[in-house]
Parts: sequence; structure tokens; C-alpha cells
Amino acid sequence: MPEVEFRPYGVRVRVPRGSTVLEAARLASGDLQAWGLDAPCGGQGRCGGCTVVVESGSASGADEREVELLARRGLGQWGASGRRGLTASRLACRVRVTGDLAVRLPPPSAQARFQTSGAQWTVKPAPAVRLRGPGPHLGLAVDLGTTKIAAYLVDLEKGDILDTAACLNPQAAHGHDVIARLSHALTAPGGRESLRGLAAGAVNGLARELCGLTGHAPESICDAVVVGNTAMHHLFLGLEIKRLAAAPFRPEVAGPVEVRAGELGLEIPPAVRVHFLPCIAGYAGGDHVAVLLATELDLASRASMVLDIGTNTEISLARDGKITCCSCASGPAFEGAHISRGMRAETGAVDRVWLEDGEGAVPRYSVIGGAEPVGYCGSALVDLLAVLLEAGALDGSGRLRPEALNGLAVLGAGPQAAVSLGGVPFTQADVRQLQLAKGAIRSGVEALLAATGTGPGEVARVYLAGAFGVAVDPRKAVRIGMLPALPAAEFVTVGNAAGAGACLALLSAPERKRAEAVARSVTYLELAALPGYQELFLESLGFPDT
Repeated sequence: MPEVEFRPYGVRVRVPRGSTVLEAARLASGDLQAWGLDAPCGGQGRCGGCTVVVESGSASGADEREVELLARRGLGQWGASGRRGLTASRLACRVRVTGDLAVRLPPPSAQARFQTSGAQWTVKPAPAVRLRGPGPHLGLAVDLGTTKIAAYLVDLEKGDILDTAACLNPQAAHGHDVIARLSHALTAPGGRESLRGLAAGAVNGLARELCGLTGHAPESICDAVVVGNTAMHHLFLGLEIKRLAAAPFRPEVAGPVEVRAGELGLEIPPAVRVHFLPCIAGYAGGDHVAVLLATELDLASRASMVLDIGTNTEISLARDGKITCCSCASGPAFEGAHISRGMRAETGAVDRVWLEDGEGAVPRYSVIGGAEPVGYCGSALVDLLAVLLEAGALDGSGRLRPEALNGLAVLGAGPQAAVSLGGVPFTQADVRQLQLAKGAIRSGVEALLAATGTGPGEVARVYLAGAFGVAVDPRKAVRIGMLPALPAAEFVTVGNAAGAGACLALLSAPERKRAEAVARSVTYLELAALPGYQELFLESLGFPDT
């Protein structure tokens, strides 16, 4: 069998002839993202996230599809030295090994920004475990997200968070969304065990990092809480997922679960009981229950709403002591996926766009790290849409009219239209992807308002949770129609409220009981089953005129 060498790490692996370089990389490393590789589309040649350089050896040539995708994403610009050069990039999922091969991996981005801070709380420590003998007595709280995993090391006696850490979820090598991962688990040989092992390995890495940062031994950890969406929850626990992967998307287990750490492959004392918060429905999991805990939506005296914006956006509306919830398939566009030059919030990402006042109204932008702009992260995409609308360079249907705005380079016309800000293109196809994402969120909000008989003027507070929620400007979100104009509402960003809720459940046994009560009380709204929902979604795709 041919041998593939991955440089600069010097790792070698033998694979059957005809295997893809991505398949070889998965055999060689349990964490592709640590190697700078990402495969949001699951290796289907659609996203361009698994870029490598073939330095020597025997491999298949690039087909027309690969060349087109690389060109459209502006890839192929870094060479063997890691600097910009003339060496063409390839997609690891499209390159087939025909003989011994040497491949250079891209420089991994160590600059990604992760949102680990969350809502503040006041709770008297009352942990579920009995604290005996000399301390410290520590707990580990984990928010097992589809894109990111965040972990918190907590002093169970004092109630303090000692430190936090986060990483990309290595399961993304098998798909950026939960549908792709469920499919991998169901169809790939050993797929379920592989995904479970990747999650456990990432949690172990974060636990080691936290213990190292704080000078504590993993043996000091005596309790743990994990929250995640229903798919992440089921995959980590090794539960049956067939019902979850097909309509009507029912969880196998909805209530709280406790499993010993050793059974999960966690490198903390094996007898420690790991508590998983309950799920609400197939697309509203324990992470959303944690958000409800942290924002105290169940205790709201006035109509209030929380949006946890991500690949799947969970929305809950509390009114008159009742909570109604829905989940929207908003997709990963606001996380940069399926956008021609979309990226995460890391060095080189444009993170803010605004229209400079005065004659000529020229758009300005800021870049994370002060570097040259490379792409747009989610907050900049919302800003850019709002700027284009304000300037008349984007009409209500989503058609680009770039000639209406000074300071933008205009590329192409009609369906091929694009503008360029700081040399970074933004295309008509990008607008359409963002319309689908914002339309899903807006239609979910409108469906909840209608189902609960709540008028826009009755909503007193809107919590925006998650990494994107804390970065987006609510005014711009309203301007593009992602959120309705709620005249009486106060918008509050709460960061990683799921992580905060996990910490609450870790510190307080009564909060765990409250989580059970909240999960049981929520009324889940299945949007696809609502009469007229498809029409509502289509109406939500357009942009407001004013």
C-alpha cells in the first residue's frame, strides 16, 4: 500500500491505493483541526476547508469541479513554505493516492476566538456530590457544541470558575452539521465509535489544559456536567440514533442521564458520575435547557425571548409562566460556511462593517488582529448586508446593485454580481445563502409570536446567546430582517449561556432539579408541521424596505 507523509509533522500512514488524502489524514490524526484541516461538508468536495499542497509523489490530478471550487473561494495561494506563493492548493477530499505521497498541511490557525464567557448568576454552592476530606473539590462543566467545545473548571466549595478553555469540535472532520454526523454514524464502518472517541478526546484535552493552567491534578475532579444538542448528547452517550436521524426526529432518551466517567472514556477519576441535562426534543437539547437556566426565562415576569444562534438556532418565548420553543435550521452561513470568503472569527477576518457618514458614504471595516483582510466572519456579514441595504446597493429581494455604493469594487453583474471590500469578494450567491439563514431565524420568531398570541410590542426582553449572538449588532440584525422590530424590547447579549447553565447545574443540585422541571414544562413547536409555515419562511427571505 502507498505511504502518505503529512508535513511538517512527519507523520506517515499507509492507505489503500485510490484512498483520498482526507481519508489518510483521518487515519493519521484524531484531530484534523489541530492540523489546520476542516471539512464542514464531510469530505464531499463542496466547502474547500480541507486545503493541502501535494509536494511530491503520485496523486490524481485536479478535476474541473475542484479547480472551480478553489478559484471561487480564492484558495491556492499559500506554498510549501507556508507563505503566499505560487504553489497551487488541492482539496484533500478530492486528491486520490496513486503512489507514495508527501503532503504539506496548512498552518493551523491558533488565533480563533471562542466565546466561553456567559450569563452571570448568583447561586449558593450545593453540589450533588458529598465533599469529604481535604480539598480542592473541583467540577468540570462541558458545553459540547457542534462547532466548538467549551469546558469550565469549577471550585465546588466556593462556587468560583477557576479557568475556561475551548477548542473546535474534531467531529467536524465528518461534517459541519448534525445531519452529516448522524449520517456518518449510521453508515460508515465504526462511524459511531469514531465520533464518540473524537468527542471524548477533545474533552480530555480540555480537562488536561485546565488542570495544567490551574495547577491541579485531574484526580481533584469529583463531579461533571455535560450539555449539548440532542445529537451531540446521543453520540457521546452511545445511544441509538435511528429515530433521531429521521422524521419526526425523536430522541431515544429525553430525561437526565448519569454515566460514570470511565464508561465515557474520560481521563478523570473513572468513578465520577457525569450528569447530562435533559433534552426537550430532537432539535432542542440539554444545551438549550442550560440556556433557559442561565437566563432564568422560566422565572420571567414579562414576555421574554432567548435566541441561541448557531447552525441550529433554538428560540424560546416565555409568557405568562409558560415557555414555547422551536428550532430553526439556520445553517452554518453565519459561521462562515457556504460563503465564498466566509471564515470564523480569527486573525484576518473582517468583523465589522459600517457606512462612514458624510458625502459619498464610503463603507469602512475593521479586521481582527489588524491584519490584511482574508474573509468575513458572521458579525461582518450581518453588518455588510445592512450597509448595502442602507446605501441602496441591495434591494428588498436580495439583488445586488453594487453600482449604487461608492468605495466598493464591482465584479460581474446579474446572478454573477459581486462586490469587493478590501479585496475580499462578497457575491450574489453569498447573499442568497444569508437570506436562507436569516429567513429561518425570522420565521421561527414569527411562528412563536403567532403560536403564543404575542404581539411585537409585548416582548420586553430578548436574550442573544452563543458566540454569534454576542458579536452581532442587534440593530443590524433588525435592519436585515433577521429579527423583527420589537419596539419595547431590550436586547441583552449573554455569551455562552449554555456553558453558564452547565456550571449552574454543576454547582447546585437544586438547579439540576430545576432543569428537569423546565425541560418537562416546555412546549415544543415543530415548525415544519405548522400550517402555512412554508409561506411564512418564504416571506421571511426578503429584506425590509426601511
